[in-house]
Amino acid sequence: MSATSLFWIAAVIAVFPLTTLFVPVINLIGGAFAAIAAVLVLFNKSVVPASYVWGALAIFFISCLPPVRAMGMSLAVSLAGPDPGGRDVNIGDALMGSVATIWYNSRWLQFATSHDGTWLIYLNWFLGSIGFWSFFGLVVVRRLKGVLR
Repeated sequence: MSATSLFWIAAVIAVFPLTTLFVPVINLIGGAFAAIAAVLVLFNKSVVPASYVWGALAIFFISCLPPVRAMGMSLAVSLAGPDPGGRDVNIGDALMGSVATIWYNSRWLQFATSHDGTWLIYLNWFLGSIGFWSFFGLVVVRRLKGVLR
């Protein structure tokens, strides 16, 4: 399956009302598999290079820095409006994390296409895509509800 197909499947899952309920479960299970696979890549011989995992970890740690989190929160509030539950930082983290994940994994898709056994790259691409489309769905719903004026 191509990366483009996974991107659009993630869009359908994240935005379609009947499947939106599965997004947290997909993120939990997919994230756990991705974390375990990343550790295995680091300590075992794998088709996926260890540099892929180290790069992903570096991006994760950069996205955890307070200025990056503040930027994500500001961007999320400006696009989706303030969250009534006060979770602006979490929504900003999800937005920044998904955009960074899509950007980083897009650089590895050519490698994944030309090598077998690179499902970790596709899994991370898919999880980033779901996060991006979930935020997009949140923006659309809030704009339709009139939260943003």
